[in-house]
Amino acid sequence: MRDTGVAQRSDWGLSRSEFAAAVSAGRLLRIAQGWYATPQADPDTVRALRLGGRLCCLSALPAEMWVPRDGRLHIAVRKSDPAPAVSGVTVHRLRSEGWGSSEAALPLETNLHLALRHHSVEVGLTVVETAVEQGLLTPMAAARLVEGQTSRRYLSGLRHFDPRSGSGSETRVRLWFQRRNVPIRSQVQIVGVGRVDLLVGESLVIEVDSAAFHTGRERYEEDRRRDLALTALGFQVVRLAYAQVFASWPTTVVLLKQVLGSGRYRLPPSPDALLHLPELRRLAA
Repeated sequence: MRDTGVAQRSDWGLSRSEFAAAVSAGRLLRIAQGWYATPQADPDTVRALRLGGRLCCLSALPAEMWVPRDGRLHIAVRKSDPAPAVSGVTVHRLRSEGWGSSEAALPLETNLHLALRHHSVEVGLTVVETAVEQGLLTPMAAARLVEGQTSRRYLSGLRHFDPRSGSGSETRVRLWFQRRNVPIRSQVQIVGVGRVDLLVGESLVIEVDSAAFHTGRERYEEDRRRDLALTALGFQVVRLAYAQVFASWPTTVVLLKQVLGSGRYRLPPSPDALLHLPELRRLAA
């Protein structure tokens, strides 16, 4: 549950006199009818309630998730509620007259559904796969969310859902290859090396670094050991920095096309290379 510092009057667990004292002292602030918040409450949640909605979609996902922020506040309104027309606010209209929750922010699965429904395939898959990677959602629950989208969106890219994705940057790179019908697998185990992020074709290994997990001398040295071991086994290794995947993605795409153009990824590695290739169950269309 998202800790927003916002709750309805009945949820604060205070007696009538204690609640009145908290409001009088400024420890609780009335922000909307029936809703009160601490002075340190999440400002996005407070603003969503003041606009007559609930925090949702990308704005309401847990802080531990990697989320592609779009700079906008995402709020939900019920089926018959008026939608506020405010600059910098994206309104998602629910298909029911209820909220489905008593919280100021909508539940995780609702927010993931909204991301899948209203955002690009890449954004939708990124947040769902990140939720699985963080242990916030089971692979089966994530698959149900993906399969529940319209067939058009499913066929346009959501069918590429992969619960083994290790990061948002990995999702972006993998999806780029998948949309070009290039064979690619996530989290392949190679004996003597360990798990690699992506295996393209027969022998192109792509390691997608992140700012959080590929810094420091020990990590740097281990990455180079792995790269050398992979090369010795006949693999071609491409290592992408976080900035290459997001800050300079168009340039990176040009270079990846050149790598594919060489055709080396189709060549098998050394006979000494022992791989454990993960198989994913086929998602129904």
